[in-house]
Amino acid sequence: MSSPKPPRPTPKPIKTIRTIKTILIAAISLDGKISTNPNKNANFSSKKDKAFFRKEVQKAGVSILGSKTYKAAKSAGTGASPSGLIPKVQHIVMTRTPEKYTKTTASTTFTTSTTSPAILTVDQNISPINPKKQRRHHATTKTPTTSPAPLTFTKDTPRKILKNLEAQGHKTAIISGGSEIYTMFLKANLVDEMYLTITPHWFGKGIPLFQGNPNINFELYKVKKLGENEILLKYRR
Repeated sequence: MSSPKPPRPTPKPIKTIRTIKTILIAAISLDGKISTNPNKNANFSSKKDKAFFRKEVQKAGVSILGSKTYKAAKSAGTGASPSGLIPKVQHIVMTRTPEKYTKTTASTTFTTSTTSPAILTVDQNISPINPKKQRRHHATTKTPTTSPAPLTFTKDTPRKILKNLEAQGHKTAIISGGSEIYTMFLKANLVDEMYLTITPHWFGKGIPLFQGNPNINFELYKVKKLGENEILLKYRR
């Protein structure tokens, strides 16, 4: 009698090569907090730090943020930027309920796609000055053929979001917060670099940079002073 053949080894999963680089950017207090209130826009860092953040987001062209961060930014909007978001940048808002953002205004167009039912894209570039030039509110079952809208609400996973951005030709994406979004990308091993601005504040309580205890090592490769009281630390994998 011949001996039974040994079982075949389980093939190792093929690693997908990711071409898009992700940079997590945050301003934190001395005790590691990014805010004292999740529903308010963090406004404790200097103008130089805000200018640095804005420049990096504009350079990347993509900002990924959570719904709480989006609402906080929106409530802090100004005349120059009523939405609180950076103009000409594609903003991906991660939310469990993208359908909640279906209310329109005169200058907003919504498009849905059967290929990505979890995604709702919003075009905020329509001029409210001349109603005749405005496109009507519409929903279509066809995949949008135009360039990505500047504001997208989605319940896709971090990996799926990056895959979609890669397909659109993006090379870099900024992870803009908040704590839950930072943690999701870090736990999924999808953070390539971290830019942390250490501010001269001690909150004592508040929202931590990360939730739980993710165990991932980074290498410090650059230190820069921002103004008199802040230090920018740049880490990479």
